[in-house]
Amino acid sequence: MRWMRELYVGDRVYRSKKKIVRRIRRHKPLPGVYVLILSVNPSNQVEFFDANTLLQPYYRRQDDLTIVGIAGGYDEAVLLVMRMADECYRKTGSGELRAFLTDRLRREGED
Repeated sequence: MRWMRELYVGDRVYRSKKKIVRRIRRHKPLPGVYVLILSVNPSNQVEFFDANTLLQPYYRRQDDLTIVGIAGGYDEAVLLVMRMADECYRKTGSGELRAFLTDRLRREGED
């Protein structure tokens, strides 16, 4: 599992960001927290789901998951995706969120 260095973080979980990241890395339950990932399916852009889904054996074995954001609930996850898409459009002029985030990850790796 990889992490974007500059995560998108919802307002409800902003103060708990470090604690949430630590609990996800340690495979601990997190009620009410959602994670946003680059979609594993290349034809999709991003996905989000309850963080407790990452506790399932399938997700624990996945090395290609890239977490790009965390949110405090479903509604906040939707708003976070909208915020990401808005930023992508303002900076690139397109709606290619996956390409935008992949480029951002690549630049983080060069630092």
